[in-house]
Amino acid sequence: MFRTGGAVSRVADDATAASHRDAVYMAHPIAQWMDAKEDKKHIGWAKDFSKALEPFTTGGVYLNFEQEPGEDHVRLGYSAKKWDRLVALKEEWDPQNVFRSNANIVPHRTISLPGPRGAKQQAKTR
Repeated sequence: MFRTGGAVSRVADDATAASHRDAVYMAHPIAQWMDAKEDKKHIGWAKDFSKALEPFTTGGVYLNFEQEPGEDHVRLGYSAKKWDRLVALKEEWDPQNVFRSNANIVPHRTISLPGPRGAKQQAKTR
């Protein structure tokens, strides 16, 4: 459990990409083990821990801790307004989705175009 709030909560939500600054605590179960036979046991208790805390959450996620893939999960890290702003920035500055690691925001208005020697290229549409 991490205590948040304080200076973090005094920054306006729209001032940075980080959301859910109103959370007073952050929970992040860390499970480590050596024997692969214990995967189910340890993954299970970590998921049970998170599930038990759900009624007390903001409904969002802190993306530096997340391992769940997919856009739906990444969206939980942002308010709807902030997500739309980040998608617009991504479309303007990275329409080819070159920077796509970690908590990727996919530019939604991209199309594939034929490139040199048959390679595909991405182009932004308006």
